[in-house]
Amino acid sequence: MEQVPSAAHKPAPPKRLTKGDWLDAGLTVLGRKGAGGVRIDAICKQLGVTKGSFYWHFTDRGDLMTSIVEHWDNQATERMIASIEGATDDPKARLWHLVHNVTLGDYDVGIEVAMRQWAHEDPTIRTRLEGIDAKRIAFFQRQFQSLGFVPEAARLRAHTLYSVTLVREYMHTGEARAALAQRMQASVDLLTQGPQTTAP
Repeated sequence: MEQVPSAAHKPAPPKRLTKGDWLDAGLTVLGRKGAGGVRIDAICKQLGVTKGSFYWHFTDRGDLMTSIVEHWDNQATERMIASIEGATDDPKARLWHLVHNVTLGDYDVGIEVAMRQWAHEDPTIRTRLEGIDAKRIAFFQRQFQSLGFVPEAARLRAHTLYSVTLVREYMHTGEARAALAQRMQASVDLLTQGPQTTAP
């Protein structure tokens, strides 16, 4: 007589994937292969599921791609800014936390680059990315204004520091981690010195 396995030895039921699981997988593929490489079949294979699971959360690939941008915006902009603003009231510390996280932390450079390449090909994504950049620059500007810079000077510094931070993602300087950290910290120090009381 065949022995029925006890509950302790029964295999665990497969985990039901959430929409977030699909979006995380889609972002990973985007970072590795670009927007053109984000295919339903490829993600299904990566997750080990059938297309039925996909259509439980999305209507089609277009819906997936739109949701991926929204998911990335939430993770790489909204949540990052909220976390930093919740961690400290010091505007200079906030600037350094963000710069450090992007240039020296675990921020996914590949996804950032892929998003910007995608924006060159798709006007809708370009418009969305312009909005994301505006939110990020506004964060920088708020910190500089809190340090005493007038709006025009704060915005100039915000654009400069944001550019320095993003360019790091595209440059291969060969710097050791310590040297990069020193240079990025020096950039923050330089741009936060001498708040102005009148517009330049």
